[in-house]
Amino acid sequence: MLASLRGGRLGQRLRITGSSALAGSTILQNLVRIVSTMCLTRLLAPDVYGIVGMIASTLYVINMLSDVGFQSYVVRHHRTDEQEFLSSVWTIHAFRGVLLTGVGIIVAWPVSLVLAKPELAAPLMVTAFTFAIEGQQSLNQFRALREGRVQKLALMDLTIGVSQTIAAIIFAFFIRNVWAIVAAGLVGSSVPVCMSYVLFPGGRHSFRPDREVAADLWRFSRMIAGSSVVYLIITQVDKLAMARILSLTQFGTYMIASTLAAAPMAFASGEGAASPEGVAATVRSVRWARRPAARRRLRASLATICKIQGRNGAPGRKRWSADHAFTNPSWAASSASAALPAMR
Repeated sequence: MLASLRGGRLGQRLRITGSSALAGSTILQNLVRIVSTMCLTRLLAPDVYGIVGMIASTLYVINMLSDVGFQSYVVRHHRTDEQEFLSSVWTIHAFRGVLLTGVGIIVAWPVSLVLAKPELAAPLMVTAFTFAIEGQQSLNQFRALREGRVQKLALMDLTIGVSQTIAAIIFAFFIRNVWAIVAAGLVGSSVPVCMSYVLFPGGRHSFRPDREVAADLWRFSRMIAGSSVVYLIITQVDKLAMARILSLTQFGTYMIASTLAAAPMAFASGEGAASPEGVAATVRSVRWARRPAARRRLRASLATICKIQGRNGAPGRKRWSADHAFTNPSWAASSASAALPAMR
């Protein structure tokens, strides 16, 4: 009887689909973000948030200016199942992480002078090591994305947020300064490295430089460079300007308010979930998605994501459907820049 329940309707009801995992992960991550902000504001002074906001903006600029779209490139490539290919891409990925760490250390002091905040230099130098740590992640996780197994990726994102929040609260309770957030950031960068190898087995990557793969990745990255720069200008110019004009305490208060104010918007827009355009544009080029059963599952997932993001019948928007993603060729060009932006 127990076996029949497991394999019958009860088992089907308890099974979590990819779209449900994305939606649940989005909600839980935003709840964790709100709880984290409320707890840390009781433990840390506003000027700490000011320094943390400047660090985050600076590292975000460095990251976006060097964004080459590793995830989209691997998911769409026909050699994704070859371990040698993944090792070649991982070599570039790891080298990029080390290079960005060096850039972060070099620019830390000049940025602190430009923003007139000398307290920024040392924490920024240490936090830059997160690039080198994250560069060691296993790229086997992109195989799961290619095959539509996003439940583990959603679990990974949620675990990262929870672990970093717990670490930040513990460190803040004892340290009570910016180094608590810096230490929590290093913990938050180490967790996905470990989980990428535990949740997505497939062999360890080896150092394998490949000029052909590097050249192909460079050609691919030029497709998304423009959108990355535009998005960077839209989202970070105001923060960097205010960081220069305001005092640390004032800027920290601004960052706290903006974080709390953004939470309801994230719930309403499904920010953490994958965009339907990106999902469709990516899976159209994957052979797995051509199977009838896989396409049915993808359509169901896309329909759920559309509901999360209010795409169907939303005021002022063109009506959007899951089938439209597969039949409209205008989405093909968006696969590089829009493919699952929340999962990196």
